[in-house]
Amino acid sequence: MRKLRSLFYTLFVCSLFLVSCSDDDSEDKGGSEPKKEVEQIVSALESDKSLSDFTTALKTIDSDAIGTDQVTIFAFKNEALKSQLKASLDITQEVLKRHIVKGIYTLDKLKETKTLTTLGGETLTVIVYEETVYINGIPLKDSKNVSKSILFTIDKLIPAVAIDPTKEIVTFRVFETNRKWSTENSAQGTLIKGVSIRIFDNGTVIQTLTTDKDGLASFSWEKGKQLSFKAKNDTLNNIYNGLLVLGLFTTQTELDNAPEYKLFKEKKALGGWKFADINGDGIINNDDEIDYCPLSSESSIIDIYLVPEEVSILNPEPKQITDEDINASAKKYEEVYNEFVYIDTNLSDLDKRKNINSSEPRILNHWNLAYKSMRVNNYLINTVDQTPSISGASKVNQVKGYRALTYFQLITLFGDVPLMLESITSISDDNFYPSRTKISDIDKVIESDLIAAIENTTADRKIYFQTGLAKFYLQKGQYAKALSIIEKVVKSQTYTIENHLLYAEALVNNGKVSEAIQAINKIYGKNDLSGQATKSQILDHIKSLYSNNNKGMKFLNKVRWDETSSWSHYKLLPIPSQEIMLNFNMVQNPGW
Repeated sequence: MRKLRSLFYTLFVCSLFLVSCSDDDSEDKGGSEPKKEVEQIVSALESDKSLSDFTTALKTIDSDAIGTDQVTIFAFKNEALKSQLKASLDITQEVLKRHIVKGIYTLDKLKETKTLTTLGGETLTVIVYEETVYINGIPLKDSKNVSKSILFTIDKLIPAVAIDPTKEIVTFRVFETNRKWSTENSAQGTLIKGVSIRIFDNGTVIQTLTTDKDGLASFSWEKGKQLSFKAKNDTLNNIYNGLLVLGLFTTQTELDNAPEYKLFKEKKALGGWKFADINGDGIINNDDEIDYCPLSSESSIIDIYLVPEEVSILNPEPKQITDEDINASAKKYEEVYNEFVYIDTNLSDLDKRKNINSSEPRILNHWNLAYKSMRVNNYLINTVDQTPSISGASKVNQVKGYRALTYFQLITLFGDVPLMLESITSISDDNFYPSRTKISDIDKVIESDLIAAIENTTADRKIYFQTGLAKFYLQKGQYAKALSIIEKVVKSQTYTIENHLLYAEALVNNGKVSEAIQAINKIYGKNDLSGQATKSQILDHIKSLYSNNNKGMKFLNKVRWDETSSWSHYKLLPIPSQEIMLNFNMVQNPGW
């Protein structure tokens, strides 16, 4: 009996020892194995310098909190930190644990999962959109095995709140540029609250944001949609005379690598303004002017720099007009004319006009291009040396010709429009917010400018301006003046079929029926009209010939031939809604 009790005691002691050993083994498995796994993951990641910030943070993880040797890690690149709202961001345990999930999740497994729980207890939303897996809105690509775990490399930190992957999202940071920049005061600017950021869709404002106390405002929109924006606060703007401001020059290297400044040369200096080279030609000039900033989805952060909203067109110093100036003016007019031709071709029918409104983008584009062109032309006309050489005078008058033709387009499309003849040099100028001018007053300027252009310009441009003046006179019913001008064009032997039609129309409207018949028959080298044709028959024939030769004249012809009298308010296009919104002196055409 004593031996039995001794045996029982021995077995009891052994059982306690075994339990103790079992507990030790369990503790080792729960503590050392996760720790070893973290160490092996860290060791594997240390060779990837792009993940060094994440790797350093991972070394500080509380491995006891993991409790497993198999995890899914979403390792963010160093660049992800730089794109955060702050200049530097400490990777807290909360942030780190948001990027670690217990268990192995491949892409295929994630596609079947709706949510994940992080080490920190947060819930991540998993969404599959167009075959891409998103974790709280951050896209995942291929994964790789690291030790017993699986790792995804991501370009952005996973946010605490889920983001809809079907939406683009951007955060604006708005700075007022440092006006007293120096090497000792080297900040580019300070974040500013209360700034209005208007979001545009084809020229129409769809939302207005306001920056918070930290100078921030966020916006999300449907992927693939092309939007734009402008920022403004009192007298501050992020677009300076049409040029987008990107910040300040803070180093000599930036200056050395900057585009050539044809405009605002004084701004190209340390502490001066960086302008965006929109067309990428290495030159900052009028070709880089924009009305809106494109809203890019390439970056989740967009920095906006506001500068004083002074207006200073080109260099306000008197000068001789150069060939480069003339080429710039001609190019501006060509852009305006091309938009006019588009509108004339596509919006000259009553049914089409019934389907547009004041937000029509091509109408806005023509309006903006026209007044940009006018701004450049007015500067060249008004700031040139008052006693130029003969060649200088020729160039001034050529610019006047472009200005006149632009106004001819504007009154044809819109009726009364603002007549601007002076250079705007300050926001306080009376004409900064112009009101509409009567067509009769604009007509005088068109006639005067075109006559000046014809009398003193280059030979190749003279024919062009003569044709424009002849169209103008025909449109106004001044047939004798029209004939005297277009006759000179025809006699020059450098005319087009369109010019010959203008000539025939001017002849018949001046009662010269037989000469009009000869002019028409000469067009195609055959006798389409007999000598007995009446004025009405001749005009009908001219109209039929115009059908294939009416580039930029489709609507002009309809108005001149009284075919729009029953069109009601559709005879004129609407003033662009953006212009109405920005200019408190502008009123809309009736009916729109």
